[in-house]
Amino acid sequence: MTILTDLPEELLCLICEKTEPSTLPSLVTSCKLLNRIAGSQYLLFISRDPQDPFILVADQETSGYMSFETLRNIMSITGSASSVKHVWFRFSSSAAKTLQQLRLATLLLQKIHHPLYSLKFNFSKAENDITFSPLYNTFPSFNCAFGRLLWEAYRLRCRSLSLAGVIPFAQDCFRFRPIINTSVSYFTVDDAFLLSQAQRGWLIEFLNASKEISFLLAHGSEGWTHVLPKLRMPALAGIAFFGQLNLCRIDCGPYQFKTSLTSKLGCQYPLSQLQVLRASISQLLA
Repeated sequence: MTILTDLPEELLCLICEKTEPSTLPSLVTSCKLLNRIAGSQYLLFISRDPQDPFILVADQETSGYMSFETLRNIMSITGSASSVKHVWFRFSSSAAKTLQQLRLATLLLQKIHHPLYSLKFNFSKAENDITFSPLYNTFPSFNCAFGRLLWEAYRLRCRSLSLAGVIPFAQDCFRFRPIINTSVSYFTVDDAFLLSQAQRGWLIEFLNASKEISFLLAHGSEGWTHVLPKLRMPALAGIAFFGQLNLCRIDCGPYQFKTSLTSKLGCQYPLSQLQVLRASISQLLA
């Protein structure tokens, strides 16, 4: 009895070309030969260049971003992530879907065995989400999933790390401690949940454990008045704030900056190597 893989490779290529794209992923997982042939056809169908250094994933497929379902399909194709240098995620505003997507994101990173240049994690929440009710607290599950995701970022020696948005979970403190990180040089906090009162302590510990961060790009927030004075980051050479900056004064060695939005809270910045602090012209007054 002849089986599909007994056919000549040229004929298998023709069969895959005529196969419905939705059924190609099942062929990909059947054997090594079809993984290569059907996998190549699937990548061609979704216009995915195997040499593309970017993998951009969102809850809904949009311009430049694939869906998590598409990501699941290409993950089964051998070598599909061999050229990737940048991986960016936009997670769902649904708590349940976010947990699923975090696990899938972790599986993707586990399949990568070379250093990455950048990782971006963008969270969002829906209004009136039931997960903000004290009776429906899924934060422990998020704590576990997010911790595993960050561990993979450390393993891949990611150079640029970005965390943005608000998580669709009732806020609580992380139960895992950040490990010493000597790979991240650029860190972005864009209106992130890490600046919430529940997470500031963890953020401070994370930043102080990241010995090689030389540049910090941050969303202006009053939360930084609680964070900045407690940082000890010897490699940090510059900070750029964007958005509304609520810090009243920061002294940085020979440099002194004031913001146009003053408050009663002042802070002495302890980082002797800091050379740059930027915001918009309207925000900074020399």
